[in-house]
Amino acid sequence: MFLYITFFILLALFTFVKPLQNKRIAFIILILLCLFVCFGYMTGSDWRAYELRYEDYKNGLPEKYFNDIGYVIYSFLFYKLGVDFWIFLIFTKCVCFFISIYYLRIYTKGKYQLGLLLFYCLYALFFYIDNPLRNLISGTIFLVSYKYIYERKQIKFLICVLFAALFHLSAILVLPVYYIYIIKFSKKRMYIVIASIFLFSFIFNKIFYDLARVLSLYSSIVDEKTSFYLSESPIASIFSLGMALRLFLVILIIEKQKQLIRYLRFGDFFVKISFIFVCYTMIGYAIPIMGRMQLFLFLPFIACCSVLPFTFSIRGKYKIYLLSFSIAFFTMITSITASYRYIPYSNYLSYLFKDKPNYQERSIYNFMNSPYNKDK
Repeated sequence: MFLYITFFILLALFTFVKPLQNKRIAFIILILLCLFVCFGYMTGSDWRAYELRYEDYKNGLPEKYFNDIGYVIYSFLFYKLGVDFWIFLIFTKCVCFFISIYYLRIYTKGKYQLGLLLFYCLYALFFYIDNPLRNLISGTIFLVSYKYIYERKQIKFLICVLFAALFHLSAILVLPVYYIYIIKFSKKRMYIVIASIFLFSFIFNKIFYDLARVLSLYSSIVDEKTSFYLSESPIASIFSLGMALRLFLVILIIEKQKQLIRYLRFGDFFVKISFIFVCYTMIGYAIPIMGRMQLFLFLPFIACCSVLPFTFSIRGKYKIYLLSFSIAFFTMITSITASYRYIPYSNYLSYLFKDKPNYQERSIYNFMNSPYNKDK
């Protein structure tokens, strides 16, 4: 846990201390953060299936993998070039990491420091350490499309989404975001929609959960994995402190949308995306597959939060920093102590010049050694 908190403190200082924000030191901080979140070794969960799948390429291209043909072609090329799975995995995560940071800096016109802290605590731990790899690649590709939505270049937007969908089909669910300009978003309408979705998520969470379980028991079409995506979260989740704080931040973004336009590259547009982001987040408590949309929409929300303090007076500015730091720290601690995935932390670089544990040893390491393994 020490390392996770150390990076939280480092990024908090990066937000406040001006000398740390010069280009050289900022670059070093980004490199260190990349080395931490992208080089995890026995941490996380999804790498187990991806490693077996990668090694399975020695038998050619099994048809069972063709539902995400983009990822199949991409990873198969690395395999045929003789690249070790972990080099392939780390390289892919690093590319996605720096693309995301690049766009965060562009969107915030360089005022990305607070956004980087929120990115680390709220999303990077899941994206890069737990690492839903295909979703990560798909979401990173989608970042390119924001420009085309803003410029209303429908064909180019569609190409981006379809390309992202080749890695994870959930990208198709983001297609309606293109038509965000058609809807008029008054503050009153936004608040009514948020309240309605909140109520929907509370009422229907249990209904969808029970329905998914019944379908998984009696239908050969809907298996256990599918039922997990239909509904998994407990009703109480939507009343969590983390959700309440996110809602409060979105309300501030809505209230400060005119001022945010000065500090954001796509100001008014990103306020609307932040509103849709929190709606998808709440719906995700009732229908978890919809929660996957966070992977495509989180960066505009992070960008808005990053420049939000600059829309307040000095006293208000520090209150926003305090609120953001509280959300970040609370979310980080909750995430890393919720399961075996994050603690103990291990890094690929520490095994670089010595014998590496085999797949079975790595696979069970965190299960056996984590104090947060609930099945232990």
